[in-house]
Amino acid sequence: MKKVYKLVEWYPNVGLKIGDLVKSDSCGQYISNRPFCIFQQDEVEGNKFWQEVKEFLFKTFDEVEIYVGNDYWVYDENMRLHNVHVVPRASSTHKGNGTGRKYFSTKEAAEEHRLYNKPCFTMMDCLKWASFNEGARDHLDIEKLKELAKTKII
Repeated sequence: MKKVYKLVEWYPNVGLKIGDLVKSDSCGQYISNRPFCIFQQDEVEGNKFWQEVKEFLFKTFDEVEIYVGNDYWVYDENMRLHNVHVVPRASSTHKGNGTGRKYFSTKEAAEEHRLYNKPCFTMMDCLKWASFNEGARDHLDIEKLKELAKTKII
């Protein structure tokens, strides 16, 4: 079983912050998500700089485990402006189960989800795009586009 440790005190000569995590691999090493931060088992286990993290809080929509101290991003479909926002340093009360929300490990993943899932184009936008792109109108099925648009109108 993989173990996870959190940095609880400043560790000399490495580029980690307090709260950063390392996970064990199959070779007994501990790997950080930061480049070139690999530790041997005896450097982490039983060391005053590290504290074992027993269990992750939840998994994000993009399948990343969130632990106490991690930052994560929230896409909230009910918010008009700024519907993608960061939650810094998760606490043990964070469960990742808010209504109308999806949780992501990165801002880029949250914004991509919003781009692919939030309705934002009108029929006129599509027709204008097709008129400026030679040959696109020939491949644009207006009737199917109308049917799709009707399913999106609430």
